[in-house]
Amino acid sequence: MEVHRRRLGWDRLGSQTLAKGLTLLELVADRQGGYGVGLVELARELGWNKSTTHRLLATLVSLGYAQQDPESGWYRIGLKAFQLGAAYSRDLDLRREAAPSADELRSVLNAYQGNIAQVAGFFKKDRRQIYRWAHALGVDIQTLRDELEVKTMPPSEPLPLPEAGGEPDAP
Repeated sequence: MEVHRRRLGWDRLGSQTLAKGLTLLELVADRQGGYGVGLVELARELGWNKSTTHRLLATLVSLGYAQQDPESGWYRIGLKAFQLGAAYSRDLDLRREAAPSADELRSVLNAYQGNIAQVAGFFKKDRRQIYRWAHALGVDIQTLRDELEVKTMPPSEPLPLPEAGGEPDAP
């Protein structure tokens, strides 16, 4: 969470309470899964006490940025958070914004010669997620493989993972 703190400007002038509330909202969005996330888990992850976390969650719920399941007590992001995202996306040039991510995915696919198992390992995601990313970013994995004239190696023969930002070792 230290990255979130720096990014939200906790080391600068401004509202620490607002920064904490936004950090909490981001964490709810990251951890909610299919069911929501509990107060204790959120407080533990952030290193805050439960009363502070609960107070901020109650504010987010009252404003509609989070919602609490009445049966489980777990939290999810609310409709207002979605509306903010939708407002941002109205004027978003998605192709331009996604270009760096698409370039990174293409670069890693090239480094691994189109081997989805290796790419999935690099990003610490499953293969289906890599295919979804590729599709969403307009990266055609099969065309890339054809261009490289390389067939996917079976998972039993993995290539070594490159260091972040580096090239893989030769097999």
